[in-house]
Amino acid sequence: MTRNTIEIKEYYLALAREVVGLMRDEIETAAGSYTFAIGGESGSGKSTLGLAIKSMLNEERLRSFIFHLDDYFYPYPIEVETFDDEETYQTYGAEQFDDKEDWRRYNVDLFVHELSEGIKNIKSHVKFGISPFGIWRNESTDPQGSDTNGLESYDALYADTKKWVENEWVDYINPQIYWYIENPPAAYEKLVDWWTDVVEGKDVHLYVGHAAYKIGTGGEWDDPEEMPDQLAYNTSLDVKGSVFFSHSALGNNPLDFRERLKNELFKNPALIPKMSWLGGEAPETPELLSVESTDQGNEIKWSHADDDSAYFVIYRFADDSEVDLNNPNHIVDTVRNDGNYKHSFVDQDADGTDYSYAVTAVDRLHHESDPSFLECLSLPEFCRINRLFPSLLLMETTYC
Repeated sequence: MTRNTIEIKEYYLALAREVVGLMRDEIETAAGSYTFAIGGESGSGKSTLGLAIKSMLNEERLRSFIFHLDDYFYPYPIEVETFDDEETYQTYGAEQFDDKEDWRRYNVDLFVHELSEGIKNIKSHVKFGISPFGIWRNESTDPQGSDTNGLESYDALYADTKKWVENEWVDYINPQIYWYIENPPAAYEKLVDWWTDVVEGKDVHLYVGHAAYKIGTGGEWDDPEEMPDQLAYNTSLDVKGSVFFSHSALGNNPLDFRERLKNELFKNPALIPKMSWLGGEAPETPELLSVESTDQGNEIKWSHADDDSAYFVIYRFADDSEVDLNNPNHIVDTVRNDGNYKHSFVDQDADGTDYSYAVTAVDRLHHESDPSFLECLSLPEFCRINRLFPSLLLMETTYC
């Protein structure tokens, strides 16, 4: 661990302690191995939450573009038999809510909604998302629920996750679908289908949560194709990406899954899907200056003066391949914008020189520019490609 990394870690730990300190105004109660701040006090939600958000997001050193919450709201039933908030309910909720469960859901909704608004008011480009328990409600309980038979976040955790998506309080939802395909009580494919329907037409992305920690633990999870099959299933739906729990589980490379991710399943770079509702626009197109063959590989040079660019994308096309920027197989790599006017990249994996290259610029919200263009009149083959796709520089033994 470098000294800079240690300093950053210490900074974020100090920031976390400050936020926790601001939350001390809430009434606290112990539940299982956790300490919870009881929601529902009159006025406490807005004042405490507002201070916590401003404390974090107004920090200039806080460069993160994602604000993420996990699945903990009220405690899971398995962790605690009762949750002692009766006094708070009688004081602040009983007059408005006949049912304490409705009051609890209101508290969670208020928390999520105010957090969403606070983030957008302070730093509108920051993405806000939550990774809730995978089941909202079962169809047997609610006709709008999923074809499952498991714990329901709506009733057990007082988390109305479907409502958060419908009201677009989150930019992405990352349900923890930690079951295998065709699992009788809760089948992976049925829940992915259900969540896909929930986000349809909403300004909310769906990122599926996968149980990497279960790989190789017995039963169906001993099948090395279970997780790859889940990823393949996602590609048939409007799923924007996958999240694996946990990092340490992947580090153990269960059933060789980590290596398969790197060398097979996710071997190509991928661009982060843009969220158009967050604003922003594509940067100016880079100017491709030259492509030359060197001892280290094919060196691409370009210039770019747009300060809004966060990184550049290098595309490579073989002479006999279709020119398609929507095909990630053509992405060689991405290069961070270091603030200089001129940039370069060496493609060390190219076999020979019969390639065309294009460079695009991408802003921090992942809007991608048009591809670079350099007119070259000395190469007939380039002129042919140029008519089809006027944004490429052909790699040949003769350069323009």
